[in-house]
Amino acid sequence: MRFLLLAASCFLLQAAYASGLSAWEKPTPGGNVMEYDGTSYYRAYVKWPKCPDLPTDSIYFHSWYFYHDYIIGEQDSGVYLVANETTCTVEKFYSVEAFNHYVAEHHLWPSIWMRRWDPIHNWEQLDTLLFGAFMLSPVVVPLLIFYLYLLGGLFFGKRRSVIKIVFLVGLPLWLLITALLQWYPQSL
Repeated sequence: MRFLLLAASCFLLQAAYASGLSAWEKPTPGGNVMEYDGTSYYRAYVKWPKCPDLPTDSIYFHSWYFYHDYIIGEQDSGVYLVANETTCTVEKFYSVEAFNHYVAEHHLWPSIWMRRWDPIHNWEQLDTLLFGAFMLSPVVVPLLIFYLYLLGGLFFGKRRSVIKIVFLVGLPLWLLITALLQWYPQSL
């Protein structure tokens, strides 16, 4: 009986190895495709359907951001890439000074919002947001109760203060801006 239990647990552990479940493939804003095969190398590869002659195995990113039809990011420590999605050209830099000079010269540094990506945290982060909301429920639930209390006081109360109105307008506005920035993958 013990042998059977041991054999079954070994098969269960073998079948539970599921690195492919974390694999993803998403289109880039420039019309190409980024993919992560689910391995622990933390490398997201760029597929170029517009340029089939470009090798895809050498163009990978550990972290990146999208800006004006460019994919700008880092491969390994000290190796940086700037990939132009429209002309299918890739510039590789081995020093941070040369990379920063190129990015500044070609105006590829976002001025408002830099949206960084890595292979583990891909486009759809809804599960991460829901997990964060669940873990922060001791904070979120009292905040929502306080929000509803202020909202009821605004409609049915006699005292209307500027602080109440700013809070009542600011919280949904902050959530809306966060949702829009989460939905839009480009850096601004």
